[in-house]
Amino acid sequence: MSIGRRIWRRSMVSVALIFYILVVAGFAYWTYRHERQLLFDRLDQQLMLAATAIKHVLADDFHDRALGPAAITPAEDDQNIEAMSRIADEFGFAFLYTVIEADGKLYLTSSSATLQERADDEEVHYYHHYYDASSKLLAAVGGSEPVYATYTDRWGTFRSLFLPQVSPGGRPYVACAEHELSYVNELLQAKLDESVVIALILLLATLPLFVVYRTIHRRYEREHESARHQLEQDQADHQARAGRLDELAATLQQTQQQLHAVTSELAAARAQLSDQETLFQVITANAADISFILDQYGAVKFVGATVKKVLGYAPDEIIGTHVNTYIHKEDLEALTETVGKAAAQANQTLEFGPLRMRHVADKWLTMEGVITNKLDRPGIHGLVANIHDVSARFQAIKQLRLNHQAIAEMANQHKASATCAQQINSPLTGILASLELLRDHAVSAEETEQMVKEMIAAAAEIRRVVDELQSIEKAKYQAFTTANGGDDASAEQPESAGRQ
Repeated sequence: MSIGRRIWRRSMVSVALIFYILVVAGFAYWTYRHERQLLFDRLDQQLMLAATAIKHVLADDFHDRALGPAAITPAEDDQNIEAMSRIADEFGFAFLYTVIEADGKLYLTSSSATLQERADDEEVHYYHHYYDASSKLLAAVGGSEPVYATYTDRWGTFRSLFLPQVSPGGRPYVACAEHELSYVNELLQAKLDESVVIALILLLATLPLFVVYRTIHRRYEREHESARHQLEQDQADHQARAGRLDELAATLQQTQQQLHAVTSELAAARAQLSDQETLFQVITANAADISFILDQYGAVKFVGATVKKVLGYAPDEIIGTHVNTYIHKEDLEALTETVGKAAAQANQTLEFGPLRMRHVADKWLTMEGVITNKLDRPGIHGLVANIHDVSARFQAIKQLRLNHQAIAEMANQHKASATCAQQINSPLTGILASLELLRDHAVSAEETEQMVKEMIAAAAEIRRVVDELQSIEKAKYQAFTTANGGDDASAEQPESAGRQ
């Protein structure tokens, strides 16, 4: 066994022994305190009996008559001293006496005397001034409850009882009984000696147990030392055999850690790539000018950079706001209904528009698009809206309709002037502009077909008006030439002018 372990074991034995000694000493002290309390309880009971008996020793009206220094005769006082001394000697009390208060002072009205005092004729007589009375006695004079006290005065140190009494005539006084503490201390010393003897006996009783423990402990130490040497030898052999295994285990652990790190990095890269691919696929699923991601309540979570080009806002200005902020109030109801329907079913795609969105320059652009529910899609968790600006197309359609109305008004008026034909050049220019718009901008097949039909109808109307104007001009020219006798050579001039 190592030196440190031996020291530890010896320390533990020492601690246990000290603890046992403290327990025995504590038991002895508790026994002493307990016996002391019992002794004082017995003394207090005896004092109570003695103080209560004083009023039966004195005359019934004694304190009713004790009104001054000469109120009691010396013969009666000697008789009282003799009677109270006899009781004190018989029951082992130091003193029995009574006290009254007069003019703020305490006076002894009766008192027992010791044998020595009686032999030396030094008894305490009636109306003796008690100038060194204890504070507990002073408290008892003005009270109604018995007061126990341990105090010292010129006669010695006593355990006393001060019992307030009232004479038949209603005069208060205090009956006192005292035990000298020298007697009590003798009894307590005897109890203390008894407790010490019991403690020593208990300590000596442990010696055989201690000897047996030391014998068993030494044998255990020898066996333990032998087993320890054998264990050290076995451990050395085991370490020699396991050395190679430890190296292989360390190499394998290092390889596993590297593999785990690579696997974690690969998983993280795959997850990030998957989220990015998902976001890219959803955002670019419908080629559009602007891409939004909204939450289920319409708040903007993401907006593409093209919003700056189309609407004039920076993406950071829009993210976090509600999409309704940028929608014309007349289109809010339709958009809100579409968003609600899309949010109600996962992966649902709905078309919306045309609707008007506010440009940063405080103008309105006409927009169309689709919205798809991707609230459950990792990496998105929102409603994806792809919209594009169709303001130019709607403006072209509007212009075509205006041109058609202008041509119809010209046809209805049947103007006969050749200048009316030249005014048709403006609608024709609008038609050409619309054709260029169709050529340069991507529109759906249905919209293209509709625009072409409207342009053909406008062109036919223009042709009809031109033919009608030519007929009118020709008729007017023929009437003119007939009236003026003109030749036929210039008959083609109005037709030529009309074609121009």
